[in-house]
Amino acid sequence: MAKIILSKEATQLSTQYYETQSDLHGVSVEAIESGAHFTLEPDKEVEWVTAVQNSNAFLSKIDVDTCEAQVVDNIGAEDMDLASGRTDTESEDRQTTNLAGLSNIRYTAETTQHDTHISFKEYNNWARRNRKLFQRYISEKRAASKGNDMMKIAWHGEKVAKKTDKKANPLGQDVNIGFLHRIKTHFPENYIDGTAESITIGKGGTYESLDTALIAMRAMIPEHLRDGLELYASEEFFVDRDMKMVEKVTITEAGNQSLQKVFTTVAGGVHAETPPFFPEGTLLLTSPKNLAIRTQEGSVHIGMVKNHPRSREEFYHESNEFFAVKNYEKAVVLVNVKVVSEADEKTGG
Repeated sequence: MAKIILSKEATQLSTQYYETQSDLHGVSVEAIESGAHFTLEPDKEVEWVTAVQNSNAFLSKIDVDTCEAQVVDNIGAEDMDLASGRTDTESEDRQTTNLAGLSNIRYTAETTQHDTHISFKEYNNWARRNRKLFQRYISEKRAASKGNDMMKIAWHGEKVAKKTDKKANPLGQDVNIGFLHRIKTHFPENYIDGTAESITIGKGGTYESLDTALIAMRAMIPEHLRDGLELYASEEFFVDRDMKMVEKVTITEAGNQSLQKVFTTVAGGVHAETPPFFPEGTLLLTSPKNLAIRTQEGSVHIGMVKNHPRSREEFYHESNEFFAVKNYEKAVVLVNVKVVSEADEKTGG
């Protein structure tokens, strides 16, 4: 492949980008050009986390924030046990209820490297197409990439490997522990694997429809925790439904053009959708704010360098993160669920 040289316009705009980064982070342009890594200031760190959250429609719904320590013994739940009542103080002391709604689970913000690059060819195209949006293109591209990876890990993450393998685990299975695996580990009674129990949805199946599956899942959640529930399901479960209320929204140019958000309404007016990268054969019933992602304060380090031999700008990003479920009683998961079609029924498949 022929070596790509930055155009004059792209070089000027890239220099301006470095100058902007210098002003934002209090680091000299010379240091940035040398490839030095630096830590984001607290306000800029929050801006970055917010930008990542806003890059993805589903991330914007859940609880994405920062945390002070790397090891967090608990994360507050949105719903708590009953606090009101009376005590016979002649025989016992009054007992208080923790307002934080603690779940007694320890979370560790694991170091995650998110290293990316943008080709000089793309830089040249951006410079020629719209000079004013050049820096915005870079910011959106980086935030969207980070947001997409967070969603992959959220649904598929199972462990924290010392050295990850992107080829063997393309969905971040070894990067961090995601929501579904958290439920499997910390509240296994609400994690139901259809492999052993042969769970099917459709005429003649375990559940006649997505609606009846939802009703059964909701019955597993205490009544006082059922407000704000939403159903997250892989796309195959929506195929036979009335799709009048389904809308498909293409993700912005900065993200993956192939990603689409699909949603509808199921029994009891419960919102149902397919989040990006959601695993096949899976149903999750919970509320969006019951799902949380935390980035440790002071852990976001970035650096950038022009790799001329490879004709690209490289961005090095590191931060400590964890994925949590606030209240495990308010989450039910069904995995390895199959859709039964009329053809399957007729053939006995």
